[in-house]
Amino acid sequence: LAIIAVTVDNFNLGVFSLGCVFLTVLSYYLKPENEYFVWSYSFIPAKFLFAKIKIGLMFSFYLCLPILILLSIFYFEHLIVLLLCTLLGFLYVSTFILAKYSAYPKEMDFSQGIIFAIGLFPPMLIVVIPFFTSQSINKLRKFLK
Repeated sequence: LAIIAVTVDNFNLGVFSLGCVFLTVLSYYLKPENEYFVWSYSFIPAKFLFAKIKIGLMFSFYLCLPILILLSIFYFEHLIVLLLCTLLGFLYVSTFILAKYSAYPKEMDFSQGIIFAIGLFPPMLIVVIPFFTSQSINKLRKFLK
């Protein structure tokens, strides 16, 4: 899509391709992993969450990098918009990881989905991220000591 966006000179299609990458990354965090794999980290809950978020952001950055390079070369005048969209995507990935572990060991339910949807409005992330962080730490205390 990013290559097509450049060939037809449509920056919005390029940003959409970047959004599709972030949606794909979010889909990998829908199912909770086995309790053994969480327990094997042997971190305190906050450090475990930080490690998971760091891994998620690193891999999503690797997936976004070719699109970012391509779009920044051909649409340098829109670089700030591109970087803001990428930053927002990283915030959503981090929030989704926290939401996943706020329901752990079960899957995310309707209430977590609604709270995450509220967080799609960027200023609400100031409230949603600390809420999911505290819930995740409480849920993970049983599995991480």
